[in-house]
Amino acid sequence: MKHWTKVITLIAGIVCAFAFAGTIHAAEASGQNASLSFDGEKSAWHGFDRYDFILDEDTLAIAPFKSLAGEGDGVKDPAKGQRRCIVVVPKVAAPGNPWSWQGCYWDHQPQAEVELLRRGFHIAYISANATLKLMPSGNSEAQK
Repeated sequence: MKHWTKVITLIAGIVCAFAFAGTIHAAEASGQNASLSFDGEKSAWHGFDRYDFILDEDTLAIAPFKSLAGEGDGVKDPAKGQRRCIVVVPKVAAPGNPWSWQGCYWDHQPQAEVELLRRGFHIAYISANATLKLMPSGNSEAQK
């Protein structure tokens, strides 16, 4: 149970950091719903704008990050004590700027995320590779 408390704290820290640290800026209003814009270098993911960040697990500090050479649409494992964070923005946001959180396995069978982006959702991902292990049953479970 301690692990899930840490995960919830980590996610809450990320949400707070995005909301209050100025990383997210409301895009200029136009005749249509504007997507959120982000600091950092922009790359592409299946035709949509992608922004990469690094999260320090100890301090919960978030910093823009340039995706690594050879990653393509994927994501490589970060250094120990860090998490890779990715935000992908729709071309036009749906009312209310809805979000979908990708749990794990970034870019594996991305059809659902691409369709959500087409419908105006923002997609977010935080790497969890270091804390997942394969159980004898074949299911993934967080390490304790």
